[in-house]
Amino acid sequence: MPYGTGFLIWLAATQLAGLFHFRGFMDEDENTQSASTKKGINSLSDDEFQRFISAGKTMNIKQLNTRLGGAFVNAGLIKTLGIECRKERAATYIATDHFHKLAARLAAHILTQSGRSTEEA
Repeated sequence: MPYGTGFLIWLAATQLAGLFHFRGFMDEDENTQSASTKKGINSLSDDEFQRFISAGKTMNIKQLNTRLGGAFVNAGLIKTLGIECRKERAATYIATDHFHKLAARLAAHILTQSGRSTEEA
């Protein structure tokens, strides 16, 4: 194989980052977030959260993985990346306003992890 694993992980992360036209690895501007996500989805009452889901303002893990093109994100990784999530029955949700923040942090996380794995090799 002409390329090492670290290079391939770096390449995948940079391609992932390029898919999501975000400003570097900066988080979203608070002005672009809805009022509900500014206070956090975990601060919503159960009724407010159900309306939030019904209005299409959330994404569950299956939807996240589909939108990421097959990358496998789980609730633990979402929490590790510092993205607020909320469990409702069998599904875990994030606010759709936070998708680009998640993608940016995921790309940075992959790049960081690939750097560690190549240093350890």
